[in-house]
Amino acid sequence: MRAATLVVGAGSHLASVWRSSLPKDFGAEFQSHEAIAATDVLEGRSLVINFCRHPELDRRVITEDELPVVQLARRITLSNCHLIQMSSRHVYAPPQNGWSLSERSELGPTTMNGVNKLAGEKAIAEILNERVTVLRLANIFGLETQSRRRTFMARLLAGLRNDRRVVFDVALSTARDFLPDCSFARILQSIVAHPRPGIFNLGSGIATSVGDIAAWTISGFGDGAIVCTSDAQRDAFVLKVDLLASCYGPTCTVDEIRDYCYRVGRMARNP
Repeated sequence: MRAATLVVGAGSHLASVWRSSLPKDFGAEFQSHEAIAATDVLEGRSLVINFCRHPELDRRVITEDELPVVQLARRITLSNCHLIQMSSRHVYAPPQNGWSLSERSELGPTTMNGVNKLAGEKAIAEILNERVTVLRLANIFGLETQSRRRTFMARLLAGLRNDRRVVFDVALSTARDFLPDCSFARILQSIVAHPRPGIFNLGSGIATSVGDIAAWTISGFGDGAIVCTSDAQRDAFVLKVDLLASCYGPTCTVDEIRDYCYRVGRMARNP
């Protein structure tokens, strides 16, 4: 019997993390982006989770017809499926009063990623109405040692493994919203069990300095230096996660963030 849940974009880091956390008897089928064009891929499905992204999402404006999630949503209109879509906090305008961003904060992306993610959000909302859940993700981190990965933790670990140092061009006190990928996997499982329509911020809801993240990771790694070339505060933010927590429970604690940084650093040193 076909699994009721289809996961598109099985090769993504977050899809892999969630997949590894699932019990063996969980009914989900993981497929690549090619599943979007398969003729019978939605037959027997009730839920589709999309991790797939256009390969040039960060480099140019992607037309609506090119966006994989829009192509997927148009297929879903002919079925009874509900869609869970991974989006980004980059859809928001830079916070004006403090660092906090709620689901009602002003939209105004300043990156190409944010522009394309917001265009995708708007398009699938029009196509699917109440059959879509959008998750606006914070900085979700884990053991990210893929050579071409450019996230915060991927660059941090690459610096430690290659040069035994981490270089920052922002003040070490710059605070951002970091969430362990194991916490993300746990929260996603709760959402999958009881999907609700709408937009949810998905982060820790905790402002953690980049300097602390680096120091905790270095502690686990065993050695390494922090080099800071600027005292400028840039891209400080924290997501308000009250709506998510009210529906699916707490996200994580500062202690869990610290302990996971240590664990990631240790695993990066001893893969």
